[in-house]
Amino acid sequence: MTDDKDKGGRPSGEEKIAVTVRLPADLLAKIDALADAEIRNRSAQVEKLLKDGLAKASSGKVQRP
Repeated sequence: MTDDKDKGGRPSGEEKIAVTVRLPADLLAKIDALADAEIRNRSAQVEKLLKDGLAKASSGKVQRP
């Protein structure tokens, strides 16, 4: 029988790697506000913002400096 839960008891899925990021307090406050509005935790909100930004950048819609 295979165990479909990770060490924390959560359903297993995509492997994630922990990353430490230093952010200004005002930016973190904006991320938290977005997370609250979209009913996400901070970590999930940061992941969504990164994925959306990368998708936009790879589509050529972002002007590069």
